[in-house]
Amino acid sequence: DGDNFESYKQLISNLGMQDQILLAGNIKNISEYYNKAKIFAFTSKHEGFPNVIIEAMSYGLACISTNCPYGPSEIIQHNVNGMLIPVGDQQALEENLSRLMNDTKLQAKFSENAKESVEAYSPTEIASQWRKLIHKLITNN
Repeated sequence: DGDNFESYKQLISNLGMQDQILLAGNIKNISEYYNKAKIFAFTSKHEGFPNVIIEAMSYGLACISTNCPYGPSEIIQHNVNGMLIPVGDQQALEENLSRLMNDTKLQAKFSENAKESVEAYSPTEIASQWRKLIHKLITNN
């Protein structure tokens, strides 16, 4: 939702784009939206570790993200399982998003590679890494 929700709704209405743009607001069943989507755009200026990118990739969405410090580049390999663009570069966002929207082969490539790459973040894999670390600390190996 956010502070600008109403003004964005008004702008969409003024532009006559109610049929093209949906402001979903806070929703409970996000999987419905992921299952309908093909592309996920993430345009943060700052991040920690963006779990939402892993979530979107696990649904097979082709991701495009700003290459903000600490996060997206740890998950996305540029032009392998998604796209990284400079923070604040509107032109790069528009060009690359347009490219991704119009290239179904690229979408499919990113989708397949995304699903494979997020396996590293599965609960089983994370638990295995914790076990190895704890074992190493206990045995000093």
